[in-house]
Amino acid sequence: MIIVSGHIVIDPAKRERAEELMTELMGATRDEAANISYGFYAALDQPGRYQLYEEWEDQEGIDAHNASAHFATFMAAGAEMAITEVSVTQFGVSDTTTLM
Repeated sequence: MIIVSGHIVIDPAKRERAEELMTELMGATRDEAANISYGFYAALDQPGRYQLYEEWEDQEGIDAHNASAHFATFMAAGAEMAITEVSVTQFGVSDTTTLM
């Protein structure tokens, strides 16, 4: 399994449009065969900041996602959302344990 985690910061005045774009991207991405989970989560104490969390079966799935039309559409809308910061890190997972 591969985990991708990070954050995106947008102009809070663009929140409504950004959340529409994020929702469209989440829906299309969750339909991808190699996707396990994918979501944006609002930071309650920082308007305009969203945590990104993804789980993938393999690198090929991530590569296909990054080449997809829905991902390209989202990336092209960066100026429309007034993105001011992005940080994304990928982690290879060799073992998992359910805690609850």
